[in-house]
Amino acid sequence: MSIHSMVRFEPLRGKVEAFRKELLRVCEHSREEPGCLGLDVFESLHDPRTFAIHSEWVDEPAYERHAKLPHTRRFVRAAASLLAHPIQGLRLRRMRDGDGAYPMRQGPNEELMQIRDVLLETFTVNDAMNQLLLAHLDPRAWRAQPPAAKDHGGRTIAAIFAHVHNTRLRWLRNSAPHLKCPAPLDPHRCSMKQAAAAHKKSAVQCLRMLTDALSGEPERRVTKFFRDSWMPIWPAGSAMFCYMFSHEAHHRGQILMLAHQLGYRLPDQARGGIWWWDKLWKQHGFSKRPR
Repeated sequence: MSIHSMVRFEPLRGKVEAFRKELLRVCEHSREEPGCLGLDVFESLHDPRTFAIHSEWVDEPAYERHAKLPHTRRFVRAAASLLAHPIQGLRLRRMRDGDGAYPMRQGPNEELMQIRDVLLETFTVNDAMNQLLLAHLDPRAWRAQPPAAKDHGGRTIAAIFAHVHNTRLRWLRNSAPHLKCPAPLDPHRCSMKQAAAAHKKSAVQCLRMLTDALSGEPERRVTKFFRDSWMPIWPAGSAMFCYMFSHEAHHRGQILMLAHQLGYRLPDQARGGIWWWDKLWKQHGFSKRPR
């Protein structure tokens, strides 16, 4: 289950604006972390020197990784000279009824939250599968023409990876225009390194979009899923996740088949690795296995 963090800040007099800049800077980077499900910054209605952060994380290891990242360490160093107190935060989980000795059976809302957490973990691992193929793909296969290209056309592997990334951008632009959209990939010019970096960026933003869509909160901003201009609009929810995951799984199968047809069969750690879900979950630091 996800965890929450709450931190309160009181800058020194004369240091409020400098602290505000540091706070907004670290929050911008923190929101991009794969393990961050949401992060909000608050300022007091009555005291302009009081700020607070509330954040939600996939699990506790994700929060611990956040604390070790360069942007977090930089903020802590800067805050030491700007705050009137040491940084102290609360690491929280949702409270259940009862004394905890015999936990009550999960109610419908908590069960739905657990399903949401699993879907978000699955989408995080989904991009790891794409990265696994990119890491082990023979560079000679990247722009090799498909066997039937002369007669029927067809995408190269480079073009398929570009299509997956650019399709994510279309979903983001149409369904979550408030989120920053990464740059598109040129299917005819992008390198494998550029594709890997682009996929990481679009995966993070898609995860943020899904997190909001699946939150169930009345004030959520992602309420509709626009797949394409010629397709019916769906309510944002579990079908949205299923469509996004299925689209990428379909193209992973194309890439594996095409690489094999071109004579550049991917090794077992890639072909089989995309099915080692327990290992992928562990590599991402998720505290629970697929469930």
